Amino acid sequence: MQLVRLFSLLAAVMFLLFAFNRASAPFVVVPGYNLAPIIWKMVGASLSAGLAVAYFWIAFFANRNPNQAAGLVGFFMIAIPLALWVLATVLPLAAQILRPPIAVMLIMALFVFALGSLVSVLNLAVAYFRT
Repeated sequence: MQLVRLFSLLAAVMFLLFAFNRASAPFVVVPGYNLAPIIWKMVGASLSAGLAVAYFWIAFFANRNPNQAAGLVGFFMIAIPLALWVLATVLPLAAQILRPPIAVMLIMALFVFALGSLVSVLNLAVAYFRT
């Protein structure tokens, strides 16, 4: 139940940040891609809401308990990269977003975000298919 609350809170915070901070969205340009913090705020909000619903469904309707430690690891692997992308829109940092160390850090945050999503989804799958 704690994971439902954590992911619900993260989804609400990310949606509010998406709604109220759309004007200051600098882009990180990787060859062929435009990565904007605004995109990752919305992706984070929708993923967090989906995971909150999935954890709620697993806990109450399927009567299975997902692993709490794996759920918390997945949560923090999703929340920390999203926090880095939110900080990238703060004006002092937004002016330096194209500097190579900051751009590399933000791109690495994307990989950590993807791994955190994978950990959370696998945790749900193991809880569902466990007998």
